[in-house]
Amino acid sequence: MTIFLLGDVFHWWALEGILYDWLQPHLILDSSSIVYFTLTCFISILMIRFSGHYLYREKWYGKFYLNLILFVASLMIASLANQFIVFIIAWELVGITSVFLIAFYQERVSTVKNAFRTLVSYKIGDLCLYIAMTQASHYGVVSFDQLSQSSMPGWIFVLFLIAAMVKSAQYPFCYWLPRAMEGPTPTSAIFYGSMAVHLGVFLFMRISPNQLEPVNVLAAVIGAVTLLHSSFVGRAIPDIKKSYAYATMSQLAIMFIEISLGFKTLALIHLCSHSILRFYQFLQVPSVLHRRHQVESNIQHSLHSGYRGLEWLIPVKIRRFLYYFSFDEGKLHFIRKKLIVQPTRTISAGLKHLYAPLFVGVESISHKGSTFFLLFASITCLGWIASFAPVDLNKVWISLSLFMGLSLSISLFSEDELSRFFSKLIVSSGLSFYPLFLYHKNLSLFILLASYFLCLLAFYLLLRGICDFRSKTKCYIREFMGLFEQMPKGGRWAIFLLLLSSGVPLSPYFFLMEKAAEIYFEKSFLIGSLFCVSNTFLVLSLYRVTFLLLYGASNRIDSLQRKTSLYVPKQYVTRKILNPKPKMEEHKSEYC
Repeated sequence: MTIFLLGDVFHWWALEGILYDWLQPHLILDSSSIVYFTLTCFISILMIRFSGHYLYREKWYGKFYLNLILFVASLMIASLANQFIVFIIAWELVGITSVFLIAFYQERVSTVKNAFRTLVSYKIGDLCLYIAMTQASHYGVVSFDQLSQSSMPGWIFVLFLIAAMVKSAQYPFCYWLPRAMEGPTPTSAIFYGSMAVHLGVFLFMRISPNQLEPVNVLAAVIGAVTLLHSSFVGRAIPDIKKSYAYATMSQLAIMFIEISLGFKTLALIHLCSHSILRFYQFLQVPSVLHRRHQVESNIQHSLHSGYRGLEWLIPVKIRRFLYYFSFDEGKLHFIRKKLIVQPTRTISAGLKHLYAPLFVGVESISHKGSTFFLLFASITCLGWIASFAPVDLNKVWISLSLFMGLSLSISLFSEDELSRFFSKLIVSSGLSFYPLFLYHKNLSLFILLASYFLCLLAFYLLLRGICDFRSKTKCYIREFMGLFEQMPKGGRWAIFLLLLSSGVPLSPYFFLMEKAAEIYFEKSFLIGSLFCVSNTFLVLSLYRVTFLLLYGASNRIDSLQRKTSLYVPKQYVTRKILNPKPKMEEHKSEYC
């Protein structure tokens, strides 16, 4: 930042020719970016200083600081980014670090489940942001400073708005924010109280056009609905961190309303003051609870504030209905389960049985790494045969190929056998990427694709090694096996290969996906959308398998330590291991 300012003010010849000309198109310095960057530095310094004393006895102390420093660097890049590609790299890194810090206490099942729910919500926003930025590049817009002079259609701004809503937990994408409080208190303070949750507001502040009224009206309406929802639910929620989360959600909704009305300076001041206040409140949560319990024990009764607000204006029946509705968090859990989770599981199970005959013999030969290369070779042959077809048939073939890849990626969510999972994953990835060679027979694309498949192969072999499958027994994916505790070094390498295989920024898969999306969107919007949705499901399935295998408590299933087989029937796990019958002596000693 100092180099940028010196090159801007003094125009030194060295900085002007070497660094300043390269930095200027990629970074932007305006009032919002400077304020957000300064706020990030200030709060991050306080958080790093506070966490050194607060978490110094934790087992994963180094992992916490690794994710925290990566998050701070990503947030600094996002605050100054002008180019879309730079911003999306920082955006992805912020999401990945927040997910891993939610699952910091990895032996608890609830933290891992909530981390995966947060990841699903983040991927919805990432998908909308990626499609919006790709479509904006077709209109010659590749940076934020070009948005004001652009003539893009309104639906691209709507996609930007959805991405901002997901990151800032606006209705109906607000389900993940209270669940994200499972991590340590410092992460709750800096991620979901002060900085990361305001990144969506910062993005909307960048893309909010004054001349495009429908998008601003939509943002104002969504902000008003979120404000009402969070205000009602926050008053009925019994958990203090969740109540702070809903209070944060309501303030973010007010910021969206302020930006949509054109008061960007007021929204920026509101963002800074709210970030500092909420950061302090989240850090004070353990002390507040301790002091309250201490006072209640001294005075022999509980404390009641007696604040009623405007509740006396509402009739008793309506007040009771609002309380039940708010205590159930506005039925969002029911909506998510009935409209999203259960239909996805049903479709996934149906597709699993549909594709089962094609992968019957895979698990019997998949202990050899050559199986995956044979799958990749067969997919390449299909692409070579399709290259001789006419252009019109090529479009139909590409659409059919991407649709089959999407259906295979959805079926991965119900797959419970490791070798079949990775074989379906490779086939689905090949169906998504091989049409690239119909248009661009480029050596660099082949190198990127080969690197991606090598990462998948190494990831599969490492998971087999962690599970100790030296025999030809099948590897079944069960619920939270906790194998990270048995092999910590192998688990760290597995996380690293997971990041490379799931498209972490600056990985081969990331550049390959960016090039493929650019080419597919040039051909057709439907083809590009199918590709992006298919890769989103692939990434989610990879994280799901990693969490189920590595995270959780290893003592929940003690028979996993046997080297003969890791297959344990579910009934045996629930009856014999998780709920063992106590012996008579232990039963008597408990009562004694």
